[in-house]
Amino acid sequence: MAITEFSQAGRRAFLLEIAGLGIRYWGGARPPVGIILGTLAAYQDVEAIVGVSDYSARMDLSGGVAEFDPVVVTMSSNQFDGRAPSGDPGVVFGRLGINSANAATFLATSIQQDDALAGGIELMASPFTAPDLVYIEQEAFYFTGVSGNTLTGVTRGAAGTHQQEHLIDNNTGSAPVVTDTVVFWRGRRATLSMAPV
Repeated sequence: MAITEFSQAGRRAFLLEIAGLGIRYWGGARPPVGIILGTLAAYQDVEAIVGVSDYSARMDLSGGVAEFDPVVVTMSSNQFDGRAPSGDPGVVFGRLGINSANAATFLATSIQQDDALAGGIELMASPFTAPDLVYIEQEAFYFTGVSGNTLTGVTRGAAGTHQQEHLIDNNTGSAPVVTDTVVFWRGRRATLSMAPV
């Protein structure tokens, strides 16, 4: 039996947060306002969760190894009727790759995992306005200013992401993509919270 908002065990509230995404999806009961980690901005909360599959896990007590089965979250979308807002799950999860970003450019200099970025993030061009989030691979960066092609006042690992290295390949000249929205999903951490209502 799948867990839904109206299951026989009682009404439940769900909240889905995905690392780097400034949107939280909920169902059952509206969550309290949340601030995106590393920023001063509030999450956009979107009512979309209509069901969650059963959850199961097993633990080998002798070896201390746990196995978890996948959880399926079912969400509603207005993507196909022309009325979908920007936070609609069909719109958000339909963004795949650099061509689906509203604004994109490339890094001009590499970023090491432990760089504090006191001088900002140097870009090939700067189509971004401050303050906002930008995304490089799986890491989100919050910035408060733009000076030429440099993002300033940078906070690394924003919105629940982890600091990573972002390197320019000197042999090929290929550089990591910088986008204004999440367009790469693989490896992104998701947190699903549940509470009785």
